[in-house]
Amino acid sequence: EKMSLKPKVINKNKPLKGFKTIAFPSIPCFLKEIYNSRFVVTNSFHGLVFSIIFNKQFVFVSTNPQNVTRAKNILEKLNLMDRLFYSYEDLVQSSVWENSIDYNKVNSYLVELRQQSIRFLKENI
Repeated sequence: EKMSLKPKVINKNKPLKGFKTIAFPSIPCFLKEIYNSRFVVTNSFHGLVFSIIFNKQFVFVSTNPQNVTRAKNILEKLNLMDRLFYSYEDLVQSSVWENSIDYNKVNSYLVELRQQSIRFLKENI
């Protein structure tokens, strides 16, 4: 409502009132939905990663705090910790979507992280 967007729920097998539901999409469908989104709210690590790859505005809501490690790690490395929420209630009260992610900075961090990974592989193979 705050963004005047029509929400969709992906990978939910029971419809939610007011949401278009895409139950168990194929991989191409999942990627297409993220690619074509203006804003992504995800609790999925893969949804998070593809939002970053496609340079989408997003938030990550950890629905299971014990499984947040990978998401937290990548968000810290990309200086995007303000995009991490531990409940939908906190997200709803936030105004984070009013601030756009600067993908020039994020992509420069990604270049450096890729270079570090390549160096590591070359040194250890």
